[in-house]
Amino acid sequence: MQLSLRSDDGQVLRVDASGRINLAVLAEQQEALSELLEGRGYRQTVLFDMTGVELVDSAGMSWLVVQHKRFCDAGGKFAIHSVPFTVMETLKVMRLDQVLNVADSESEALKLVQGAPE
Repeated sequence: MQLSLRSDDGQVLRVDASGRINLAVLAEQQEALSELLEGRGYRQTVLFDMTGVELVDSAGMSWLVVQHKRFCDAGGKFAIHSVPFTVMETLKVMRLDQVLNVADSESEALKLVQGAPE
């Protein structure tokens, strides 16, 4: 899993994800997002672009839920968008599309977090 901070306009951080989000990767990179936030913490609004993600296994799904919960608990907002078809199908089967903030595009993700309750 590769994570990179594409932009930070002071209100919204845009993070690009690519590669695999699976058990093998997470064994070494469990705190990859936290490290990318560099002390900003989870009180931020983050749009997580999954365009380049190839695969998300059950450990990866769990990691996404944990990240979502961390943002919720800290008063931040976390939305994933541009989820590849196969990953989206898995999210739907596991009903995580009803738990996570999932949008088709970055602009929809931004609307989703702007309309989300505090």
